[in-house]
Amino acid sequence: MPAMAGMSMQHDFYGNTTTNASSTAPALLGKPTTCSTSADASAYWTPVLYQNGQPLQPTSALIYWRQTRALAAAVKAMPAGISLIAGNEKATQPQSLKVIRWTCSGDQNARDVTSRPHNCRGDRMLRLIVTFPSCWDGHTLQGAAQTNAVYPVRGRCPASHPVVIPQIVFHVNYPTASAAGLTLS
Repeated sequence: MPAMAGMSMQHDFYGNTTTNASSTAPALLGKPTTCSTSADASAYWTPVLYQNGQPLQPTSALIYWRQTRALAAAVKAMPAGISLIAGNEKATQPQSLKVIRWTCSGDQNARDVTSRPHNCRGDRMLRLIVTFPSCWDGHTLQGAAQTNAVYPVRGRCPASHPVVIPQIVFHVNYPTASAAGLTLS
């Protein structure tokens, strides 16, 4: 719901600390960020995760940019002002594990990866991992209709989206080991 403050779901924001419903790419440039790279003016967000009706404040977030070995040589710089949405914003069922997956903090081998939140052992926290599309159409910056970027198909970008951009992977840790009573905004 761009430019319609109060009309969208509740969000947890990461990165640029000046983000609001009216933010534009030029307005974000040079502003304070929680990113370790001060030049990253991006505004990242996830829906708020609730447990038994109470919001869970994420304990940490790790956002990194990568690309598959097959596409690495063709990667172009991320276009200034692009907005991306991971997965299907209208989904009513769990999405592919290649897009959205839940695991536990400290699980180096990602043994417990599932499409829905699950219980974690001991003192491990629940972790959300979101992987963004990395094939861009080369001209559309706005991602609201999810037509500007798509996921590679069989390791290649389709002709409709020929520009390879860095793939963003987003890890968010939540202070719970239990999946009981969890809902998303």
